[in-house]
Amino acid sequence: MEYVPTLFLERVSALLTKESLGNLKGCRSAAWQKVAKQMWTVMKKVRIEVQVPREDNPTYVIYNCATSFLRRLSVEDLRKSKHAFINMDISQRHYGPEEECSGELFIIANALHVEKLKMEYVHRFDTLFQNFFPLSVHIIKITDCIFAENSTFPEWLRRTLRSNSLQELTVEWITVEGRPEDVEEDVLHQSLMCGKSLNICLGYNKNFTNLNAPFFRRVLNFWMNCEEPFPREIRYTFSCRFPKEIEPLCLEYFKDGKSILHKSGNVKVTWESSRKQMVFTP
Repeated sequence: MEYVPTLFLERVSALLTKESLGNLKGCRSAAWQKVAKQMWTVMKKVRIEVQVPREDNPTYVIYNCATSFLRRLSVEDLRKSKHAFINMDISQRHYGPEEECSGELFIIANALHVEKLKMEYVHRFDTLFQNFFPLSVHIIKITDCIFAENSTFPEWLRRTLRSNSLQELTVEWITVEGRPEDVEEDVLHQSLMCGKSLNICLGYNKNFTNLNAPFFRRVLNFWMNCEEPFPREIRYTFSCRFPKEIEPLCLEYFKDGKSILHKSGNVKVTWESSRKQMVFTP
């Protein structure tokens, strides 16, 4: 491995997540160590703020957050970045002088890692999800949004849940117009992925999946019947709208205790009533 061309090492390192790149700095190969440390040094932490007004075209502004002060970047700067981790914030807030948003911005983002995608108070901005599939996504927070009938958002979320190991998924107070959409199967698939601990919160949604009593019953039955338990810590947080539905479920499954052991004998699920969370511990 010491004789692998440097260009190959750089291209592979550029595809890694932030955590993987950090781990690579401590590997045994001197060549990989050197390239990983170089990539870590030039790595940019970028924040993209997209403003979506009720009318007219969306606009955006890009900042380099790795510097001591927020430095504006252009789309071309982002394109030239060898290694960048993005926080993307999409809302109706006004950020000041912006540039007109085009599909090019999201095409470039597809070649990078998105640490966090946050979207709030945005209505029918469905074009974002048509071709937006970055190398990885770790945190998704979507609240108080409306998605039009036949929106690509539900299918985008299904695909993302099946291809990325998330650390947080929050979808609350959203409305999907038209027919109801369901991502329960995809959430279960996500729960079986390896990776860092995951917090899931889906609540107060209209025509979309909510974490309610039937969902928790399904998750518990699925977990208890699996030969192998979930490979990482999973925290399911339910909304305050359903406490009376959850209480009988907890009495049925947890009985006098607060925990249930998996049939493998060394892992458990705990009911934390004060936090309104069901925690699966590996």
